[in-house]
Amino acid sequence: MTAAQKMMAKMGWKEGQGLGKQEQGITTPLMAKKTDRRAGVIVNASEKKVKSVNFNGTPPTRVLLLRQQVQ
Repeated sequence: MTAAQKMMAKMGWKEGQGLGKQEQGITTPLMAKKTDRRAGVIVNASEKKVKSVNFNGTPPTRVLLLRQQVQ
């Protein structure tokens, strides 16, 4: 059992269950294939994709990771 699985088991998660309050999330971990020194792609994205919507009905915003922005 990995460290992440142990941590999630302490919170009540069991193998095969979906993530989330109503167990509506993914049931298998995402696997990434390295494509570049700092990039990769998800290789087993076979599960049905669910469109995300915020509580007010609008699509979610994209999150950007900004590095070394402070001078």
